Amino acid sequence: MNQTEQNSQIIKKYKRHYTFYALSIVIPWSLWLFSAYLSHKEPYTPAIEWATGLTSFAGLLAPVIIALCFILPDKELKS
Repeated sequence: MNQTEQNSQIIKKYKRHYTFYALSIVIPWSLWLFSAYLSHKEPYTPAIEWATGLTSFAGLLAPVIIALCFILPDKELKS
């Protein structure tokens, strides 16, 4: 099997691309909107400041974590 055929078989393994894109949009935006809500909450305590930072960072990492959740269970996609 040549490289092109091998790549084509690996591409066929990506069956849930709509789910990936939907989750990669909904989860980060939900976290960022929650972070925006927290940032306007009064009084702005250090605990709220930390929660705002953590939810913002989690929103940034969410697409990577989602991608890993889709790739890691499949041995062929991992390699």
